Amino acid sequence: MAGQLGGPVRLVVWNANMGVHGKLPTLVDRLCPDVLVLCECAHPSVLASKYPGSPPWTSIEWVGRVPDAPRKPDKGLAVLTFGDYTISCRTGVEPMLEWVVITEISGPVDFTLVGVWAMNHRASNIKTFPESNPQPAAVLDAYGHALPGPIVVAGDFNHNVYFSRQSRPDYGHIKTLAAAERSGLASAYHCISSEAQGDESLPTLYWKGAGKGTYHVDYAFIPQAWIPRLREVTLGTKQDWIDSGLSDHVPLLVDVADDA
Repeated sequence: MAGQLGGPVRLVVWNANMGVHGKLPTLVDRLCPDVLVLCECAHPSVLASKYPGSPPWTSIEWVGRVPDAPRKPDKGLAVLTFGDYTISCRTGVEPMLEWVVITEISGPVDFTLVGVWAMNHRASNIKTFPESNPQPAAVLDAYGHALPGPIVVAGDFNHNVYFSRQSRPDYGHIKTLAAAERSGLASAYHCISSEAQGDESLPTLYWKGAGKGTYHVDYAFIPQAWIPRLREVTLGTKQDWIDSGLSDHVPLLVDVADDA
């Protein structure tokens, strides 16, 4: 049952590196998410048609490009709920913010989830929307004040303070951290680990391309008021998720207890 290993809400963030229909059963079985931010996911109709058995999610919202037939729908970003949780409302965003999904999550713990698969420099429309670099900062600055709280921002941000140090101090993840602070949010992983941004001991991405290396680029920013309610924040192991061939990212798991 979703969330049975933690408190009333278990949030999981994972970039599945495509092929979600064959990988999601493993994630659901191992991690029992209540709410899942899933990057590189096919359109829901494609995912459901290929899924082995009855789809386990209670609701799903997705954003991405859907090419003209007969081409297959391209990968995108999905927010899925399970068990007692469901998506009650979706808020539209500026199309230049590829890819962002804002959903209101209803369940034992109600909150607004901003799901992000940040393209930063690479999205097709990015240069015509200057505030979109980086996208997590842009969406918080553009919409954070109007969203019903509490707000959680989670996904593959595709950046880290380390990258900012290599260019200039006001760039990339530094801007996201500033926007998160203005919105009263903090990184769940860093709250639990007490590690500084940019000095993470555990990576989330095991990059296999040019300049291959390991990086911490997947995050869940939660309300500062939730910090005392954090029960566990863990990352999947390299053996289980990378060496097995499931993805080049490990999942991030965040357990938050109720406020009782």
